[in-house]
Amino acid sequence: MSEQTPVPKRSAWPLLLLATAFLSPFLAAVVMRFGGWQPTSTRNVGELIQPPVSMHEVSARRADDGSAWSFENTEQHWSLLLRLPSPCNADCTATLELVRNVGVSMGRHQSRISFWQIDSTEDSPFSALVLDGPRPDAWTAAPSAPEVWLVDPHGYLVLHYPAGFDPRGLRRDLGRLIK
Repeated sequence: MSEQTPVPKRSAWPLLLLATAFLSPFLAAVVMRFGGWQPTSTRNVGELIQPPVSMHEVSARRADDGSAWSFENTEQHWSLLLRLPSPCNADCTATLELVRNVGVSMGRHQSRISFWQIDSTEDSPFSALVLDGPRPDAWTAAPSAPEVWLVDPHGYLVLHYPAGFDPRGLRRDLGRLIK
């Protein structure tokens, strides 16, 4: 009979190191998620509305034909609502042009953004909506300069760009949200 050579035992360390390398990020994510950790800052330029304000109770109609319009849509459209001062001076008109350019700069994603002028009789390059009934609390006073509110596809106000906002920040935020 031939003598068999014993097979040396393999160490379990490589397997343990490999398992640790793959499981540790998952365990860290679980601990952070259920431990209540929140990031200290956000990347958005606009003011984040916490908690988001529902626009479901707000009834709106298009100013051009009077047809009903809903803030909740299934086409994945983000809505930019522009509130304008009355009257709209030269600075206001320049801001409207910059916001229009933001839409154009979105390129192929431009069709996923709806631009609406809210409750204003001023001429602008955007379609107008007339809001009937209750409005968000933040809309009690007329704006002194153009301001923009961003509504997500589910019908919630999520970002606000106050008077004097930088359109490049609006473009940056839209670029992140659309993609």
